[in-house]
Amino acid sequence: MNVEDTIKQVKQKKDKGDLFDILEARDILLNSGFIDNKNVELQNAFYDIFPPSKEFLKEVNSSFKNLFSDDVSIRRKTSSYLEKQPRKSMNGYLQLWLKDPRTIDLLLKALDDNDAKVLENIILCLGNIADRYNYNDLNIYHKLVDLYDKVSDNLKITIAQSIGSFHIKDKWDIILKTLNMTSTGKTYEILGTVVFSHGEDMPIDMKVKFCSLFMNALLKENKISDVTYSILRALEVIGNETTINDLKKIKKPALQKGINELINVLKK
Repeated sequence: MNVEDTIKQVKQKKDKGDLFDILEARDILLNSGFIDNKNVELQNAFYDIFPPSKEFLKEVNSSFKNLFSDDVSIRRKTSSYLEKQPRKSMNGYLQLWLKDPRTIDLLLKALDDNDAKVLENIILCLGNIADRYNYNDLNIYHKLVDLYDKVSDNLKITIAQSIGSFHIKDKWDIILKTLNMTSTGKTYEILGTVVFSHGEDMPIDMKVKFCSLFMNALLKENKISDVTYSILRALEVIGNETTINDLKKIKKPALQKGINELINVLKK
């Protein structure tokens, strides 16, 4: 579909006036102009057809204003509020301002903050918008990756946690690097969830590397915990015949039920 036909289709959907149709019309331009492709004409059409919503303007005059306050305590409180928004039950009115390039631009600007807690909250916010609202704009991905080598180990984990939904193979190099760098139980708990959610698209050679790390981590565990559960779920997605053989060698009574269940899943 060419640009003119796309814009015509969007206007027809928007004119129906129903919130669902409006969101669907927005998504057409977002996907065609910002996310799947970069098309300046379609980007301009989005800004023209969909002026800032009242939901967005409310945030601009409150949370986004405070996000750039000189007072770090205000920025921390505001970034904490913003981090929670994409984790709420999804609804159209949240989507009107969260899944908006204007919001993304402000959040990306906030990545220049020099406070670690503010950065953590904004990184998580961007990652959850990308994941839960399918806003997999590579501008977000590249900005987070560019930040990776400039931040603490804790923020590296947060970045690795937040890039899982992006459709780019390089993300697995960063997630693997993070696991190798800080192999704590908490890291495996966090990034195991990323592998469970998005590991289906992991290249085979990467699956072998991740399986090795997760198996080694499992051997260090002696009881069922959130860490163990996350490791087992990750292996459920990326495991293979070799994983089954390695699991059979583990003799830890406290883990046996979970291991046996995993073996049965991998055999299917």
